[in-house]
Amino acid sequence: MSETTWMVIRCPHCGYCSGHRQGKGRCPLCGMSFPRDVEVVVTVSHADALQREVALANTPESLRKELRKHMERDLKKTNTANETSPTAIFQALREAANAEGELTSTAVMGVLQRLGTEQSVDEVMTRAETEGLVLRLARGCWMLLE
Repeated sequence: MSETTWMVIRCPHCGYCSGHRQGKGRCPLCGMSFPRDVEVVVTVSHADALQREVALANTPESLRKELRKHMERDLKKTNTANETSPTAIFQALREAANAEGELTSTAVMGVLQRLGTEQSVDEVMTRAETEGLVLRLARGCWMLLE
């Protein structure tokens, strides 16, 4: 199966950059047709990368470096948020439970630290109780319901 590639193309008429699958077509800003030797600024293999590269190509040169840093930082935050989704946390809690299916505050704190989430033990376990995943046995002790 061949991988789709995307190109960031700079319009020779107005200088606007846009994303295209092929090196032909029209500029979405000025409407002029691209010549055969149109400038390809960069080629990427994913549509989400295309969006970032088009934004960078249309940013003045003096601001690109700073914008790239901000975009990379935001992308890292997004990836971290995905890694610490409730599903990921609850899966890690299942793995941290002892042989009887019990969890302690200490075990939950270890899971949260390992995942790098800033949520508190109380926040996570209250949500787990609400979702019907655990039953509170005592203060700082829960039983998995599976």
